[in-house]
Amino acid sequence: MHVVMNTKIYKIGKIGQQSHTAVNEFDRFDLSLILTRAGLVLQESIGAVKSYWSN
Repeated sequence: MHVVMNTKIYKIGKIGQQSHTAVNEFDRFDLSLILTRAGLVLQESIGAVKSYWSN
């Protein structure tokens, strides 16, 4: 198992809606598989989320 620490993950979505899409430096992926607690998009801009996750 490969563990990645403190990776910048950028959520993509519209204000007030649930977003399960994100991108990192390499590709897009389904956010719900990795950050189950990240939910509503609160700002218009894309924000970085520091997270611990494993591949």
